[in-house]
Amino acid sequence: MDIVISAGVVNIASKIAEYFGLIESVSTNVRRLLHQAFNSAKDNLEYARISKGNNQIDYVKRAKDCFVDAIAVEENENKILALAGLSMCQYFLQDIDGAQRSLDRIREVHLSIAERMRFRAMDATRAVIDLNPVNYFVFKVMSKKLLKIDYYDISLLHKRENEFEEMKKKAIQINSKLIGQQ
Repeated sequence: MDIVISAGVVNIASKIAEYFGLIESVSTNVRRLLHQAFNSAKDNLEYARISKGNNQIDYVKRAKDCFVDAIAVEENENKILALAGLSMCQYFLQDIDGAQRSLDRIREVHLSIAERMRFRAMDATRAVIDLNPVNYFVFKVMSKKLLKIDYYDISLLHKRENEFEEMKKKAIQINSKLIGQQ
């Protein structure tokens, strides 16, 4: 009986500690690990921005290496940003052909299957809610607040895909201007 109580106490204590941020859950650590290269790349770019001379070049080189690592694990917008960051670093390091290739790779990035499934599920939920007029009204009001939906007629997946494509266009446009300034 002491073992059961001790295990219960440890579980309660760990949950309280987790609540206060003293102990992180495994999923949080995995998420952080996945985004570690991306965040490190952004940090190195920030250091490059405020540095001068050889230090600046060293930070750009580090950022480039981190962006390469990030591209392998990131999805969706973060993958686009990692490719755009890599392109910018390559440009700063005088690798114009590499910068253009990285920029071209942005066009090949698509929403992840998991993201598509998540939005398909939300669309399916909307279809079920349509059957009850009261639920429809509540969902419409809540979805506008939570998801910033402008209107109900378009599928959420379609809206998400449109936003994603706009993000790709902006990333390509910004870096194309940089590369075009040679």
